[in-house]
Formats: sequence, C-alpha cells, structure tokens
Amino acid sequence: MVVSLLVAGVVGGVTITNCWWAQRQRLTQPQTVSQVLLVMPDDIRANGSLIMGTGVDQDSGQRESFTYRARTAAERHRLSSSASPVAWQVSGTAQPLLPATNDHQFDSRFYYQQRRIYNELRIKRVTRVIPRPATNVRQTCHVIRYRLGTYFKTLPAPLAGYCQQLVIGNNDGDNQELTQAVKRLGIIHLFCISGMHIILLTSLVRWLGAYLWLEREWMDRFLLVGLPLYLIIGGGSTSLVRAVLMAEVALCQDLLKLDALDGWGISLIVGLVWNPFLLFNLGGQLSYLLSLTLQALARDVQGLKQCWLLSLLSLPALLYHVFEFHLLSLVASYVMIPLFSMVIFPAVIISAATYWLFPLIAGVVNSALVLAQQLLSWCARLPGEVHFGKPAFLWALLLFLLTV
Repeated sequence: MVVSLLVAGVVGGVTITNCWWAQRQRLTQPQTVSQVLLVMPDDIRANGSLIMGTGVDQDSGQRESFTYRARTAAERHRLSSSASPVAWQVSGTAQPLLPATNDHQFDSRFYYQQRRIYNELRIKRVTRVIPRPATNVRQTCHVIRYRLGTYFKTLPAPLAGYCQQLVIGNNDGDNQELTQAVKRLGIIHLFCISGMHIILLTSLVRWLGAYLWLEREWMDRFLLVGLPLYLIIGGGSTSLVRAVLMAEVALCQDLLKLDALDGWGISLIVGLVWNPFLLFNLGGQLSYLLSLTLQALARDVQGLKQCWLLSLLSLPALLYHVFEFHLLSLVASYVMIPLFSMVIFPAVIISAATYWLFPLIAGVVNSALVLAQQLLSWCARLPGEVHFGKPAFLWALLLFLLTV
C-alpha cells in the first residue's frame, strides 16, 4: 500500500510538473522571429503550395508546428521531398496555438500539446536549406519511416493506405472510406487494443531466430532494444506505446517477476508521465480500458461473450466522442477482430515485404482488401445506425460505472 501511494504521488507530481512546464513554454502573444529549424523528413506534409510540419528550434530546443506557402513548384518540391534531416533557416511569426472556437471543431492546440508542441511558426521566408546526415538513432528511425512511407506509396490502393496506417502510423487520408465505415460500425477499437504490430513483430523475430538456431534469450534481448526503435518508426500512437511497454515488461517477466496486469499498470504510468493528456482522447481511453478488460477477464470468456463485454465497455466513450452507435457493431466486432488480427494484418505485412520481388502476391491481397472494404462499407450503410447525441460527461461516466 505504501509503495502504491508513493508511486501515485510521484506520477501525480510529474504530471503536474509537465502541465506547469507546458504553460511556461506557450507564448502569450505573437513574436517576430528568425531561427534555424531541424526538420525530419517524415514530419513534412504538402497540400498544394502549402507546406506544413513540425521542427525543432535549434536555439531553444522546443518543437514547433510550422506552415509555409511555397512561392514556386520547384521550391515546394525542394522543401517537401528531402529524404534526410534538414536545417531550415527561416524568418516569420511565432504565436501560441489557438484552441477550437466552436463545439466539436478540431482542436489543434489539444492535438499538438499531446506531442509537446505549444507554439505555431508561420514562416514568411526560407533563406537556407541545409541537408544533414542522421546523427543519432532517433533521427535514423525517422529516415527509415520516411523511406517506408515513400515505398508504400508505390503499392496499389487500398493496400498502400493499409500499410501507411498499420505499419508506420501515417493516417494521410488515403483510407477515409475504411475509417468512416469503422467509426460508423463502432469497431474503431480494432486499431486501439490489439497490439497486432507488436505481436506479429515479436513472433516473426522469434521464428527467424529459431530458424537460424539462435538462443531464445538472445532474441529477447534483441527485441528489448528493437521494440522502442519500432515505436518511433511506427508513429508513436497511444495504442502502440501501450503495446510496446507491455511487451517490454513481458520480455523482462523472469527478471522482474511481473505479470500482465503489472505490465498494463507500468505502461499507463509511463504513458501518463510522458503525456498527461493521455486519457483525454478516444484512442487513449479505448486502448487502456479495453486492454485492461482483456487482462482482467477470465480465460474462459471468449468469442461472442468477449465481444459483447468489450462493446459494452467501449460504448460510453464512443457515445461521448462520436455521438452515435450501430446496432450491428457486436456482429461486426465478432467477425472483424479475428479476421483483422489473423488474416488482414499478416497479409498486409507479407504483401508489403514481398511487393518488390513478387508483385503478384500484393495484387491478390489488394483485390481481397477491395472486396473486404466494399463489404464493410455496405454493412455500414445498412439500417441500424442510431444518432444518440453527445451525453454530458457525468452521464457518460455514470453509464461507464454502471457497465463495469
């Protein structure tokens, strides 16, 4: 009990300190600045002539969101297509990120503060662009992520979108039809609880180790180092952070004498220390809530009963954030969870890995994905969608407690 209270106090103190530090970093009014930004290749997006992204101010060390309107097509290509880290010497106006002004509007300030970004830089002029080699492991992971994203764009659609979203966590809008269907059917937790990235990656590495006659202990040490690196390459989403941390604890199980629930608790503590706003968004709530439920349920609770319990527990959060639910969500979850984890995700990985050598495999998988996506969209259009409206926070909390 004493240890638990001590840990809770430390986590609470660190969280409060993080929030206080965030307030100190946020500007109070616009300022004219001239600075050097270090920009990773996977942190740049171009929409027409508008270039957006995030970079690190080399003087203060702060991460900033930036926007810049390219003057020519050549400048747009030069700034948005670098395959290595680049230093931009820029001048413009730095200002605090503004919150949403209307209900249910996208809140850019909340979105960016979860990534430790508190100010926006509106660039007026880029005077120099200096390519730099990756000087550390983190920068190398960003370069690998950019190159994987470039490679995935050569794949046929919708396979390319699945690879972007599932492997490197890049939701660039290529699979909006899938995203809308998943939200409408209430099975968005497919992307939040499974940790399929980590399960498949761990199984693949261990299989290769056994094939090469390598010791299991040596492969586990390799995974202990490799999984945090994949966390950067995979985009660092909430569900991925949780899955990696739980896998790390599981790999150290013999040494630390911890079980799966301990791994879940450690992943929540580390997640809250890193991002105090972790549980204020739908992805964080579903990821941690439903993964805890899977750990706490009896082992004989499987199949339809498990899907029913997960759907009930996720319903208050879904209603609070999405405002609707579909009467077919239970059936869709029962069918899609095993299909997604045992068929679709492994097929996407195999297709991406072999496309350069055996494009026929990717073609077959892509055709199957087209059919599956059409079927999912058709199911989402069936009658049964209930527009519930957004419940008050206290009502949503009461509904959740009653469900538990």
